[in-house]
Amino acid sequence: MFSVLLVDDEKIILQGLKHGFDWASHNFEVVGEASDGIEAIKKIKDLNPDIVITDIRMPKYDGIEFMKALKASHFDTEIVVLSGYDDFMYAKEALDAGAFTYLLKPVNLDVLSETINKLKDKIEKKRKLLSDEIVYNSIKAEELIMEIIAHPEKVYEILENNPGFSKKTSSNYFVAFISADDINAMSKSFVNVSQTLKKCIG
Repeated sequence: MFSVLLVDDEKIILQGLKHGFDWASHNFEVVGEASDGIEAIKKIKDLNPDIVITDIRMPKYDGIEFMKALKASHFDTEIVVLSGYDDFMYAKEALDAGAFTYLLKPVNLDVLSETINKLKDKIEKKRKLLSDEIVYNSIKAEELIMEIIAHPEKVYEILENNPGFSKKTSSNYFVAFISADDINAMSKSFVNVSQTLKKCIG
């Protein structure tokens, strides 16, 4: 299931988008609504939607400012911009600010359906890449820890030769869980690894 947040200062537009499009058939759920960019930012922090469909002209905080704020905050949310202004400059500014696409009001439901399907494919690919990266990093972390356990005296050399580790960057860290059949037999190695790692980050 995918989630979508609708943002527009016109209630009739919000209700039209929410109830006039068959979200469920596209495996989507409308998880929230907002009337301006400021409210939308708060909703995104709470709801973390996959897609945000937003008007470009709103009070307080318009669609362009809203998208720039999202980009600056590194939210991984896809944006579809709606506008009644058939103006290329608005479209270009929206795309430059990070929008996936730009649709004119009134929204053509077939065009919206096509857009949603494209976004769904994009999100699924991102999810798979993230999943593959997590699995890969887990494997590499396990290999690194096992290498340190086997050669605790070379811990500095092992870590320095690992591209994912930097002693100069405090934000780089890893967590490892090690399972052993005979904990007593490995206890000395664990102590050695613990002591050497503490020296590296101390």
